[in-house]
Amino acid sequence: MPTTYEALTEAGTPSLELRICTSQPVELMHLIGAFTGISNQFETFIKREHSDFEGAVSLYVREIRAGSIILELVPILQPLVSDINAILVIDHFIERTREIIGIYANGK
Repeated sequence: MPTTYEALTEAGTPSLELRICTSQPVELMHLIGAFTGISNQFETFIKREHSDFEGAVSLYVREIRAGSIILELVPILQPLVSDINAILVIDHFIERTREIIGIYANGK
C-alpha cells in the first residue's frame, strides 16, 4: 500500500481537496488544530460508519500562496478497497460533515 504523497497520487488514490481562501494571514497553530480535527473526525467516522475498514487519513499541504492554502485529504483504507469504495467513503464523510457544518452555520 503506497504511503507517500507521490505514491498515493501516482496510484490514483481518491482524495479530497480542501481550499482555504484567506484575505489575512492565518495563525499556524489554528490551522494545524483545524486540520488535525478534520483528520480525527475522518478516523472517528470510519470507525463508526464503516467499521469493516481500518481508516487513517493523511493531510498533505499541496500549495500555499497569497490568498489561499490548498490541502489534500487522502484516505488510507485497510484492507485495500477499490477506488469506487474509497470514493463512496469520502462522499459519505463529506455529506455527514456538510450536515454538521450546516447545523452550526444555521444556528440549529
